[in-house]
Amino acid sequence: MEKLFEAFGIDLKILISQAINFFIVFFVIYKFFVKPLNQVIEERKRKIEEGLKLRKEAEKLLKKIKLIRKKNQEKIFEEKRQAKEEIENFRKEKIAEILKETEELRNKMMMEIEEERKRKREEFYQQLERETPQIMLNLAKKIFGKEELNEKFIINSLKNDR
Repeated sequence: MEKLFEAFGIDLKILISQAINFFIVFFVIYKFFVKPLNQVIEERKRKIEEGLKLRKEAEKLLKKIKLIRKKNQEKIFEEKRQAKEEIENFRKEKIAEILKETEELRNKMMMEIEEERKRKREEFYQQLERETPQIMLNLAKKIFGKEELNEKFIINSLKNDR
């Protein structure tokens, strides 16, 4: 085998020393470069996988949030509709109440006006009854020119006419 190496011009001692150098360089590169590089790569791979996992969780959470948001919007819309309905009902009730109070006040005022009218009419007739004999006496004096006409006579004749 030595002859074979000599035929190709290979020195066995140099080949062994180069092989030892190669393994030393290989060991140093592996120990200080490849192993730390693999650790960095594994760490990045782990972080990427963790990021993907977090992304999936975030997407699920986002879907839940959208669903909750939609439900809340529907709930808020329903509450808003109910509030409007309650306000409208309250408004109608208040209008009806105000109209009823106004009608009652109008009726009360009409009754008061009617009572006042009756009272004024009664006052008018009482005043007319008190003053009619004097008016009639004055009228009779002017028409007949007689002073003798008696107030009692006129009052009696007015009472008889009724």
